[in-house]
Amino acid sequence: MDILSGKTAVVTGAASGIGAALSSALSDQGMHVVMADIEERALDCAVAELRSRHADVIGVLTNVMSDESDKDLERVATNRFGAIHLLCNNAGIASSSGHLGMLIWEQSLEDWAWALGVNFYGVLRGLRAFVPSKIAHGQKGTGHSLGYG
Repeated sequence: MDILSGKTAVVTGAASGIGAALSSALSDQGMHVVMADIEERALDCAVAELRSRHADVIGVLTNVMSDESDKDLERVATNRFGAIHLLCNNAGIASSSGHLGMLIWEQSLEDWAWALGVNFYGVLRGLRAFVPSKIAHGQKGTGHSLGYG
């Protein structure tokens, strides 16, 4: 029995890198996938790629730095697929300034604030947007890295 087939996953940072790979792997397991990213063109391309393989996937333009954007993502995802079984809070950045080779203590406080905003508060916002509806649907949480339940 496949525990993921027919269930729904939401993946942030889904337009490229790890997020795109997660979206592909989850759709290959038969999951409905909601791909979220701030890069609209890249998101559209990633969604089209999975749809060309007959994946049940939608893309939602999302800014994880915005509570309202995360709440909109949750609304769109649940309106389309119902209960969300898996949230991959994957969106993240390595550097906001783009100064490769810059020493970390030389980066501005604004760069650090942006990185923490995406990498920490983006995850927190995702949890705040999705966990209440997961509980309301009567789903249990798990300690697995792919927290299905």
